[in-house]
Amino acid sequence: MKPLNHLGKAITSADWLDVPTNRIAFRKIEDVLPIAEIDNGLSSQKNFEQRLIPSEFLNFEDSTGVFNIEKFLEDSYTDGFLILYSGKIAYEWYTPTQSSSDRHIVFSVTKSVVGSLVGVLIDQGKIDPSEFVPHYVPELRRTAFDQVRVQHLLDMTVSLDFTESYLDRSGAYARYRRSVGWGGSEVDSTHSGMHAFLTEIPLKNQPHGSSFDYLSPNSDVLGWVCERAANGSLAALLSSHIWQPLQAESSAYITVDRLGAPRAAGGFGCTLRDMARFGECMRNEGNIDGRQIIPASWIERTIQRTDSPTWKAGAMADWIPGGGYKNQWWLTNNENNAYFAAGIYGHWIYIDPTRGVVIVKQTSRPEGPATKEMFQYEVGLYGKLAARFR
Repeated sequence: MKPLNHLGKAITSADWLDVPTNRIAFRKIEDVLPIAEIDNGLSSQKNFEQRLIPSEFLNFEDSTGVFNIEKFLEDSYTDGFLILYSGKIAYEWYTPTQSSSDRHIVFSVTKSVVGSLVGVLIDQGKIDPSEFVPHYVPELRRTAFDQVRVQHLLDMTVSLDFTESYLDRSGAYARYRRSVGWGGSEVDSTHSGMHAFLTEIPLKNQPHGSSFDYLSPNSDVLGWVCERAANGSLAALLSSHIWQPLQAESSAYITVDRLGAPRAAGGFGCTLRDMARFGECMRNEGNIDGRQIIPASWIERTIQRTDSPTWKAGAMADWIPGGGYKNQWWLTNNENNAYFAAGIYGHWIYIDPTRGVVIVKQTSRPEGPATKEMFQYEVGLYGKLAARFR
């Protein structure tokens, strides 16, 4: 890694998440953290067609007031924003410090990418979603994951005594971040790594599968399951099963801890256009340019609206009333069956299959975790923007 600097000071794993260094670091992760490359297969690149609309087309006025797209993008610390309509670029915007070739970390959007890989491996018979996790990862026997099924990981219904506290500087979540080499202090070279941390998380006194609880360690365990079940690194599996078949324009990456374990919960990074390409594949029921990449049956099961008791029992049920979370994807409750991937700091893949719209956003906002009001505003906004395309 070459040193990354801000105002003459090196950006490190200790401060890359902080303001204002995050706006530089988020698009230059390979200069701050160790990564594994996700090869795109250079001989098979595929570029998008364009049918551009003026920005004024996306401005509107409703009961909440006047909305201006460019003001929204600037005010929300957006680095890149793109709308696909019927598979063509309709609108593309970048802040002056980002270009279409920059790879930007997208945090928990990673979960949805990895969830889709699991769908591929299930279709190939390499993973059984009803199987217990230690069947694939024996190191997790006699841990909190001992009686957890793969489907529990996918749906975030594992009962862990752990709190997703992003602003924690000294507790369990801070130790979790240090275990993956992400922050709090310089990477501790004596730390035993992310996998060891996952074995130490306590069990909560509640049956697995009883309620939704959004906890990132579930996704890191899911990445571990993928590697063992398919006998390969997560980066290589994403490359061969997702990124190369997509004919992505650029390679992607995933961050790894000091021992090489991938951050399946949030370490994925790619260009904005390739992020949109992945969303377009999902919108087309796993198919792009005539190539079936992600099983259509998997996507159908993922986005099927259900009156989920586990979602209702979870703490975020009022964030998306009538919505849900399935196979590492968020489900809306709107009439178009829209669904989305979302990441801390404001990253989105919003898919409206009825209107043929995919909206992607890469961001470096300073506050990190969204409030319920911020989350609901953006979900509603992308529904309104998709409705501009009729």
